[in-house]
Amino acid sequence: MRSPARLLAAALLPLTLTAAATGGVPTAAASEAGPAGAAGSVDGTAPGEHADGGSTVRSFPGGPSYVVDTGGDEPPAPTSGTRADAQARTGAARTPHPLADTFRLHSLPGAQRTIYLDFDGAEVAGTWWNEEPPGGGPSLPDAFYPGLNERDGDPATFSSAERAIVQEVWQRVAEDFAPFAVDVTTERPESEAVLLRSSTADQVYGVRALVTRSTEAPSVLCGLGCVGVAFIGVFDAVSSGELGPAWAFSSPLDNDPVQLAETISHEVGHTLGLEHDATPSEEYYPGHGVWGPIMGGGYASLTQWSRGEYAGAVNYAYVDGAVRQVPLQDDLDVVRRSGLPARTDDHGGTPETATPLTSRAAGVVSSTGEVDAFAVQQGCDGAFAATVSVASVGPNLDARLRLVDADGRTVATADPASTGPATDPYSPAAGLDAALDLAALPAGAYTLLVDGVGARNPATDGYSAYASLGGYTLGVAPSCSPGAAAPAPTGLTTAYDATTRRATLTWTAPPAAPGDAPVTGWSVRRVGATPTVLGPEARSATFDSLPPGSHELAVAAVTADGLGLEARAVVTVPRVEPTPVRPAAPSRVRLVPGPAGGQLTVLGSWRAAVSNVALTAQRVQVQRLSRTGRVLASASVRVGGPVVRVSLQVPRGRYRLRVVAVNAAGASRPSAWSRTVSSR
Repeated sequence: MRSPARLLAAALLPLTLTAAATGGVPTAAASEAGPAGAAGSVDGTAPGEHADGGSTVRSFPGGPSYVVDTGGDEPPAPTSGTRADAQARTGAARTPHPLADTFRLHSLPGAQRTIYLDFDGAEVAGTWWNEEPPGGGPSLPDAFYPGLNERDGDPATFSSAERAIVQEVWQRVAEDFAPFAVDVTTERPESEAVLLRSSTADQVYGVRALVTRSTEAPSVLCGLGCVGVAFIGVFDAVSSGELGPAWAFSSPLDNDPVQLAETISHEVGHTLGLEHDATPSEEYYPGHGVWGPIMGGGYASLTQWSRGEYAGAVNYAYVDGAVRQVPLQDDLDVVRRSGLPARTDDHGGTPETATPLTSRAAGVVSSTGEVDAFAVQQGCDGAFAATVSVASVGPNLDARLRLVDADGRTVATADPASTGPATDPYSPAAGLDAALDLAALPAGAYTLLVDGVGARNPATDGYSAYASLGGYTLGVAPSCSPGAAAPAPTGLTTAYDATTRRATLTWTAPPAAPGDAPVTGWSVRRVGATPTVLGPEARSATFDSLPPGSHELAVAAVTADGLGLEARAVVTVPRVEPTPVRPAAPSRVRLVPGPAGGQLTVLGSWRAAVSNVALTAQRVQVQRLSRTGRVLASASVRVGGPVVRVSLQVPRGRYRLRVVAVNAAGASRPSAWSRTVSSR
């Protein structure tokens, strides 16, 4: 006759692993918002659900929470602001790239973070979305979910009209995330590793935003009552795919690019830990005047991130099983602490560090208070004109343009008032661009300064400079412009030394033509970063500590006529895995009884171990205890490295659980034991 301990071990092994997920389970503080006074689930919601006025938060036991977004009120579409009118007004701005390139668009190539806008469908299987929903009901089937065009997932089948939608959505989402070092792209990554974070040391990761016409997905996830859903605060979690995608449902949005883009940015914002911009009476604050917050209703001429400067601003979060008011979020700060670092400043901010400008330049105002400076030469007394233009669709930036002379005195300022229909996303606000048109300006050296500004009172009818951020183009037309720009360098080569982690760009000076101004220096830069000017004899430049990925390096001659034509070359920095060290012990180990009915189970979950390389396995140790705490039997099971949740079939009794993490360097210390629970 076998002993009770062996009987238990036989019953425990093999353990049945019914679900698994990776990464740390998001904390309750990163969960969804709710109405003032809410203190738990609202009448009529299912167990695990918490309604909050315009949305519902659903929480998987031991797992993440997600937001069921209804999108708030539909945006108004007055006669002067219909979609057709908007398309006619923006014209080619909706498709600034050849239609053939629609699925190769990138906002910041080489960035370590990625927001992949998936318009052609994806397989969703083995994720938390495929688990039984909180409160019961059917789970989302493991299946392929079609994209925008509801066909076979092949971009070649997209029509010209559908490609135009994709390009406009990409422009709008890229503008929303322009302040951050992230590549918003429509190109399917070569590897899922670009999106998945294998360990805390892995700095190359991102999120998939899946745009789908599927009716099955919203039916299961929100009862067809939403325009998007996303897990909260999971963007930088260690994951093998169980925490994605973020969803945007195109059918209830009528394939409208404005609403699709706002939904995508809003849902990605949730993955970064952002709550709704609300008031005590409105779950989605719609905005005021021309302005609206991305994490509110978001349907406005000018949408921006927010820190709650409007009257009555509140944020709510799902905390300790209830929906509670929490301190107002500073969206930019939350996003930067949740996986998206600030974008590198691309232009100096003073006359001494100004970028030479002869005709046109592009830039991004990426942080509050940032100023971009451009050096211009007025060749003789006469007229002078300069214009800064913000994004043609979905701008976040209200630009100001100033002209400063060599003594630092402001010669002229352009900052027109922003105007437009109230909260109408189809009628772009006027007054976001700025232009200087001077009839007479003395010859000399000047500096143009570009920055983001606010307008009126942010509490009631305006906005501050806080999130007046985004891309722009700057054009200048001085009088008696010096000679033509110097030709671009030739013979560019790049090399990367893995030992020194240094990239090198080399070039050849182009032959000088009669009358050309002599080269006084070479402007070199990594595209997206501030340039450095080297001496005229330089023929190479080095770049240190570039992150893994592909980077464009650029060089241009500097002469008395200004900055010459730029030449570019690409250098690829390979990923270098760190030397493995033993992982820390898993933490926040939790054990709860399984669901009522069916087989007896207990459900275990834990926060993933901190490891500088990917975990290769984990050992889940289970003990059965007597009522006095004596160990009656024990058993263990080996699970995959990314797993953070198990369901164990066990006999009736009282159990506790702990976990050991394993990587290439060895095993961690065991975690603390979970509390003891009875199987159910």
